[in-house]
Order: sequence, then C-alpha cells, then structure tokens
Amino acid sequence: MRQPQFFCGLGMPKTGTTWLADYLGKIPDVYLPLMKELQIFNRMFNPELYDWMNGHFAEILAKRVVDLPVANKKVPELISLMAEMLTLPYLEDTPAKMKAYRRLFKGRLTGQKVFGEFSTTYCLLPENGLKHLQAAFESPKFILVLRDPVNRYWSHLKHEIRRDETFDPVSYAQDDPPDSEFSRMADYAEVLPRIWKTLGKENVHLLFYESLFVEKDEEAIKGLTDFLGVEFQTPDFDKIVYAGADIDLPDNLALVLRDRFEPQYAFLKQEFSTLPEGIRD
Repeated sequence: MRQPQFFCGLGMPKTGTTWLADYLGKIPDVYLPLMKELQIFNRMFNPELYDWMNGHFAEILAKRVVDLPVANKKVPELISLMAEMLTLPYLEDTPAKMKAYRRLFKGRLTGQKVFGEFSTTYCLLPENGLKHLQAAFESPKFILVLRDPVNRYWSHLKHEIRRDETFDPVSYAQDDPPDSEFSRMADYAEVLPRIWKTLGKENVHLLFYESLFVEKDEEAIKGLTDFLGVEFQTPDFDKIVYAGADIDLPDNLALVLRDRFEPQYAFLKQEFSTLPEGIRD
C-alpha cells in the first residue's frame, strides 16, 4: 500500500502561499494542519531568529480557540496541536523532536493521500536543517514560490505593520542592511542554489506569484497538483485570503530597490528562459 506523500512549502514569504494552502486544504486528499506555519525546523536550526515563537504560537492558537464556537469540532484539535507544538522544542534531542514532528501529522491523518505544511521562512534553513526536514518522511516533495524581488520585499515590509503599528516600511527600506531577514529572503541567487543542492532540483516545484495572480494561469496550478499527485480543482485566483497593508511603493524607492536587487533579476533571467508577466525587466 502506497504511503501518504509528504510535502513542505519552503517559502518565499509574501508570495501567495496562504492562498495556496487554502486551495490545497480544500482538496479532499490533502491534509494540512489547522495552523498553516508550524515553523518547527526554524525553531530547531535557526534559534537565533525564532526563539520568540513559543509565545507567538500560544497567542495565535489561543485566539483561534476562543474565536471558535465551543461545539466546533476543531477546538480539541487546536488545543492538542498547541500543546504538542509548544512542548516540542524542549524535548531532549533532535531524534525526539523529529519523532514528535512526524506525530503532528501521522496522528491526525484520516485517510488523506497527501499531507504537509507551509512554513515560508524554511527557505532560510541551513543545509543541516534542510537535510533533517528531508529526512522527516520518505521521498518528500517541496514547493517554493518566487515573486518579483522588489514587490516581494515591499510586501514583506508592509506585513511588519501587523506586528508593530509604528513600523515605517519606507524608512526601513532605505537603510535596510543586506544581511537582514527581509533582504536574505529576497536573495534568490543564494537561496535557490542552496535548496537545489541540498534537496535535489527534481524534488522542488517552483511557482511564480505572477503566474497565479497576474497571468491567472490554471496550468501553473495543474503543474502543482500533478507534482503532488492530487486532483486538480479550478482555482479562484481572485479570492483574497490574507491581504496586506494598503501602502503604495513610492516610485523613487522602487528605482532604488530595483538597483539593489539587480543580482536577483540577473539570476532569474539566467535560470529561467521565460519569466511571467509582472517581473520587472
């Protein structure tokens, strides 16, 4: 009997992965946890960036439980998911954590053929972290979504306003250091070769945000469902799942950022013979 297929969305942030998770989560053969981003491997292999997550997860999951009616069948699952996620980082060693990670899924599958998660900052995992993620389940598959570097970066900055209402994306962008988390996630020339080298290019399915939401290309989604081995369902590209702050990118800053990310545009042109409409020249 064929074992269920595991997949993981590695990123990038602000490329439509929440929309993708919503789309895949409605396919009967696919299981996704009630919380989209588990971030387990970041908490194991990027602790300097993710030590804050326990409190963050507790707050989010508790809010979701409170927002649901008491009789909702999702409440017990959310509570158990919260308990397992909050205790996992404190297990004694990596093998115990890996076992607990597998249990997050295996204990909740109810016959689905495909299961997985989207943790968009897994794209920053070091090679050791990626190798452990690959070893979590047999023959895993991975998804990576790209977006015009400037637009992705700007959308990511705007997202910070949800955490800090005083955050000024324009001021930050003007002085953002090249090693910041925002800049590193826009560094396709570093991220993609590291992921391809570690996981194998054939195991990573690439999508472009612009193929989905500019060109509205159903074939792009069909390529993904074929890759995962699940039934294609007609997507609603106009559905808004997680809207960001409505702040326009100033023209002068757009020019500055286009120059800053020139190496990323050059890399995309080098790696892909054609790019979707909406990618800057």
